[in-house]
Amino acid sequence: MTDNELLEQLFRPMREMKIEDNGFSDRVMQQLATSTEVQASHRTERLTHLWTAFCIAVAVVLFILMRGWITIGQAIYDLLTTPPTLNSLLMLIIAVSVPAVLALTEVVRRERFSPI
Repeated sequence: MTDNELLEQLFRPMREMKIEDNGFSDRVMQQLATSTEVQASHRTERLTHLWTAFCIAVAVVLFILMRGWITIGQAIYDLLTTPPTLNSLLMLIIAVSVPAVLALTEVVRRERFSPI
């Protein structure tokens, strides 16, 4: 017989024994599970906010280093001065729809998970 089997045999009667504590143990275990979930949720939310701030900072730095305002100005100028083609219309639709879809997704997510 192995040590694990001996321990199992020794503690088997204790596992089945129930000590009356008016539900105290169950309440403590439930509270521990709830507080652990809340802490994990807060940590995840904090990491998400930090990651978002980091990505925005990188985007701003790259926009400044690459002089993004010149590219945007040139694109607007080209859009206004050249006759529309299928390619330019598709690019315009994509440029407008991507931020719109992202904003709509965020609104739906907030509505679904709002802590009311």
